[in-house]
Amino acid sequence: ARIQARMLPEAPVIAPTNPKTTVIEETTPVSTNRRTNGEEATEPVFMSEAEELALLRQSEQAPIRQLSESEQHASLGHRLRAERQRRHLTLVQIENDIKVRMYYLQAIEDEQWSLLPRGPAALRMIRTYAGYFGIDSSAAETEYRSRYQVEEKTPSFSFTVGNVNTRLPRRSPPRWLIVTLAIVLALAIAGGAIYYFDPAFFSQFIGG
Repeated sequence: ARIQARMLPEAPVIAPTNPKTTVIEETTPVSTNRRTNGEEATEPVFMSEAEELALLRQSEQAPIRQLSESEQHASLGHRLRAERQRRHLTLVQIENDIKVRMYYLQAIEDEQWSLLPRGPAALRMIRTYAGYFGIDSSAAETEYRSRYQVEEKTPSFSFTVGNVNTRLPRRSPPRWLIVTLAIVLALAIAGGAIYYFDPAFFSQFIGG
């Protein structure tokens, strides 16, 4: 009986109906932007092209306000800055549109006219910048000429009388005064030289 039991084939092992399968979880790399204190990870540094275009559309879709009365009657540079800000434009965008360097656009808005190039180049920049916002370019040029170029062409000097600082236009002395002073100076030099080298020359006139 023992021998027969040993000779019997072993019963097949039946697998369970719900076998446990081994699942290998894929590990995702941990972002370097995750904070050490357990907070959520920060946003990625770079944006996709779609996100950049959406960001640009936000500024284009922002409502454009109307200029206040004080801004409408402000000086040329302040009006240009107010127009740019109410349209939600940057100096970089305008530089790309009108091909004028941002450095000069900033100088126009700040009314730092000495930073602009000399000659017609400055007038061309002002006309172009004003026309970009629909401002009369001829009126902008006229305002620039009347308010700033006249001051540059009229040099003046100042002197202080007590606590009053008086500014007078610089005038050149008359021509006859310059000639008279030159003659008197030449006679004085000649007389001094004669007296130094020949003192008896004057003594004969005085004694005679």
